[in-house]
Amino acid sequence: MKEKIRPLLFWDAQARWQNTWLQRCDYHRDIIPLIIRQTSPGWKVLDIGAGSGALALPLQNHGCKVTALEPSQGMRALLRRTAGARQVQNFTIDGRTWEMVPVPQIKGFQLILACNSLHLTTLGFSRALAKIFQAGPEHVCVISESCFLKTDTGQSACDHYQLSWQQNLTANSSLAYRSLAEAWEHFHHRWDRLPTLDEKNSLQAQLQYRDNFYWLWQNAYLTVWWWSRISMG
Repeated sequence: MKEKIRPLLFWDAQARWQNTWLQRCDYHRDIIPLIIRQTSPGWKVLDIGAGSGALALPLQNHGCKVTALEPSQGMRALLRRTAGARQVQNFTIDGRTWEMVPVPQIKGFQLILACNSLHLTTLGFSRALAKIFQAGPEHVCVISESCFLKTDTGQSACDHYQLSWQQNLTANSSLAYRSLAEAWEHFHHRWDRLPTLDEKNSLQAQLQYRDNFYWLWQNAYLTVWWWSRISMG
C-alpha cells in the first residue's frame, strides 16, 4: 500500500510508535556518523521534519547549533523527552511546517537537512527541495528511501550547487510488537482501518517470535545526497 501525506494528528499519534520503533532497531546507525563527519562544531543546522531528534540531537551534541523543524506536537514532545534523557540542551524547536516558513527566515544556515520528510509536504518532494536551495545554505543534505522518490534527485539542484557526493545505504527498519493485537493496532493507525482477515493472516505469516516480541524483519534502502554551494568568486 502506498504512503500518503498525513495530517498532523496522525504524526501526533505516531510518536508512540516512533519511540518504540527507534528503541528496537538501528535505522540511523550508519547515517549519523556519515553526517557528523561532514559537519563542524558551530555550524547552524536546520533539520526539516526532525521527528524524535534522531539526527538533530547527535548534531547538537557534536557542537552544531540545531533548529529542529517539527510541526507535530506529539513528535515535539518525544523530541524533548529524548533530549532530556540524553542531556542534550540549547537547541531550538520550531513547530511550523516547511510550507509555512518564509524563505527569508531560513537564510544563514551552514546545513539544511531533510531525512524522509520532503515527500510528506504538501509542496511535494521536488518543490520542497527547491525551497531549500532558494534559502542558500552552504550545504544541503537529503536522505530518502528509494520508494519515496519519483525523480533523479541527484539532478535536482539549481545552478548554484553541485552534488558533492551521494551514498546508498541499507538500514534496519524492523518492527517489533508485544502481541498480535498490537500489530493489528499499528496497522489500524497506519492505514486508518482494521486489517482484513487475509491481511491479518499475511502479516502473521511474516512475524517471527523472538525475545518476547513479534518481529517483522525488514530493511530500508536509502540514498544520501550532499550538495555544496558553488563559490561565485
